Amino acid sequence: MGGAWFCLHMWDHYCYTLDKGFLEKRAFPVMKSAAEFFTQYLTEAEDGCFVTGPSLSPENVYLMEDGTPGRECMAPEMDNQILRALFRAVTRACEILDCCDSDYEKFMFYLSKIRPTRINHFGGIMEWDRDYKEAVPGHRHLSPLFGLYPDDQISVEKTPELAEACAKTLERRLGSTDLQSCGDGYFGWSGAWAAACFARLGNAGMARECLEVVLRESMSDSLLNNLPIFQIEGNFGVAAAVYELMLRSDEEKIVLLPALPKIVSKAGSFRGLAARGGFIIDAQWKDGKAVRARILSKAGGTCQIQAEGIRGVNAEYRLENGILSFRTEKNGKYELYF
Repeated sequence: MGGAWFCLHMWDHYCYTLDKGFLEKRAFPVMKSAAEFFTQYLTEAEDGCFVTGPSLSPENVYLMEDGTPGRECMAPEMDNQILRALFRAVTRACEILDCCDSDYEKFMFYLSKIRPTRINHFGGIMEWDRDYKEAVPGHRHLSPLFGLYPDDQISVEKTPELAEACAKTLERRLGSTDLQSCGDGYFGWSGAWAAACFARLGNAGMARECLEVVLRESMSDSLLNNLPIFQIEGNFGVAAAVYELMLRSDEEKIVLLPALPKIVSKAGSFRGLAARGGFIIDAQWKDGKAVRARILSKAGGTCQIQAEGIRGVNAEYRLENGILSFRTEKNGKYELYF
């Protein structure tokens, strides 16, 4: 599954730059090859879904009915979410590159056959192919939440029921009395992952708490992550989670200040944050609301941005349901009004 996940980084590079040459010459051949592999690797289950396996939900353990611990299963939820992201990316790339041939139809078919995300006995995201009990309810891996973060299959707006299940999964993992039994708890990269997930859910308070634990408990004097050992994803994860507090973007729109913690809400700013669609954004806020924002369009095209109190932009625009939409020119600079 690592190969499929790696391909998503290439797709992300395109989404942030809209570099069609990169997509056509470098990313798409690799993405298509990976998707082709999985069409040959997947098998059909009794319910008609195509499944991976034997596979596992990384490092986590479930309990069978007799109490025996187990790891392997067919199509754990993280596999489903990664493959859904891969097939969606490949089919979207086919549309962009205008190569919707028989391979496109095949990938669309396999996409439709990936098992949907399900909810388990405690109202969280079902991690394995069956509704098992976890051996360690406080396990620090958040594998079944891949669709919430780093991918965007799950959101409060589009899939509220699944978003609520993600919130319950996080509550159970972080609130468990077994939190420390999984190793070093929610420190380092695992704490950063939890923070990013909370940011996607709009829970700024819990995102801040997770980041505070990481910075307090697992950073050396040099600010390199050091718990349980040096792992650079602890540092990269914190940076990514802080980004999610200030900016969220997908192929449809940009959201400004989606989960700004109260501790920094009085006044602040950021510069040079990249958003999908080839946009670079600077912004200032006061009392938790944006008061100024500038956008540099690196690729041209339509910009759709949502922010509390947004009123307009120095270009022809449409404002509907709090979402500002306007056409941009390549390397054009735009000032938002609040």
